[in-house]
Amino acid sequence: MRMPSLIVAIGLFLGFAAVPGQAYQLDGTSWREGQATFHYDLRYKGSAISPSGKSWNSAFRDAANAWNDQTAFRFVLDTSDPSHPCAGVGDFPQDGFRNGAAFHDKVCNQVDGTEDDFGSRVLAVTIGYSFSSKPDEKVEADMFFNDAESWDIYDGALQGRLDFRRIALHELGHALGLAHEKSKPAIMQPTVGAIYTLQPDDVAGAEALYGPATPADEPIRMAIEEPFNGDVKSGISTFRGWVVSKNPLASLTLYRDGVLFGQLDHNGKRPDVANRFPTYPGSRNSGFAFATNFGDFSAGAHQYRLVARDNQGNQLEKTVSFSISRYENAFVKDDSLVSLRNARISSPAGNDIRIDGLEHDGKEYRVILRWKKAKQGFDPVEIIRTR
Repeated sequence: MRMPSLIVAIGLFLGFAAVPGQAYQLDGTSWREGQATFHYDLRYKGSAISPSGKSWNSAFRDAANAWNDQTAFRFVLDTSDPSHPCAGVGDFPQDGFRNGAAFHDKVCNQVDGTEDDFGSRVLAVTIGYSFSSKPDEKVEADMFFNDAESWDIYDGALQGRLDFRRIALHELGHALGLAHEKSKPAIMQPTVGAIYTLQPDDVAGAEALYGPATPADEPIRMAIEEPFNGDVKSGISTFRGWVVSKNPLASLTLYRDGVLFGQLDHNGKRPDVANRFPTYPGSRNSGFAFATNFGDFSAGAHQYRLVARDNQGNQLEKTVSFSISRYENAFVKDDSLVSLRNARISSPAGNDIRIDGLEHDGKEYRVILRWKKAKQGFDPVEIIRTR
């Protein structure tokens, strides 16, 4: 796997030069597609619920949706298969260029493999990564919330505990490419204070990076939830997501590696989508999903492209890039052709299981399985023929 270069780690101690004629400040990087997916499942001291009774996950979602609703940037959120921001450091297994967030006692650097202390009075840090060949293009961002601090969730003036939601709102601003702002009221000020919502200066900074926000009621909204960017697939799994439209959809067309795959039905029950987009007709039945044997794909990189068109000529397109790890025979009908009798099993790191010497249809493989919360089980992330 090609390793990224560390581009910037932003905590309370960093500042950046102002953009001429503007108050907002940029860190010099942005996301090429104007969106980023965060894979998270937040726990503070082992608990998913704050002292005020609201979950950390929902507060993070609210913070991300504030940026989604007021700017052109899009945060896509996944709590089914979290990525730890220390992935690839110490005992945390590498999981590709996936964006993660967690309460933690250290700040991890995936480039040099170090774990550093937060520093005096540093509440949270966001680290961004890019390749040296494209230093202005983010490929990953990870958030660390200092679990040595006392946290809660609330609005208004600061109380005895820190408000997680406003600090997540700030860190998400770093994730999309904003730096600290010292001269105007902004959530991006370098110290936490009474501001707990996005300010005009914050929105202006996002607009400088990604253009003006589209109207709140976009003609079409859509998300591909599985596979996600950077995912590794093997065997039989699911392609799934949702789409809503103000006008009747004329087509929902899927392309695989640039070749037409077919039209998708989109009437699966999605009460979560209906709760978020109640003004879109049919949002309660907006899901799409189909099973596919990813073992039929060639090993290596692949891409899905999904295009939604309505009857007024509006169009929305989403793409997702993933990779395939597979056995040479995609489907074995005889169970006796798969055996572990001469295999060696170990656990090299964290949530990984390594199997050396697995026999599959007369051939021998090394297989690495990784725990996936969404399936409550282990999925193959690496399959390599050894004999």
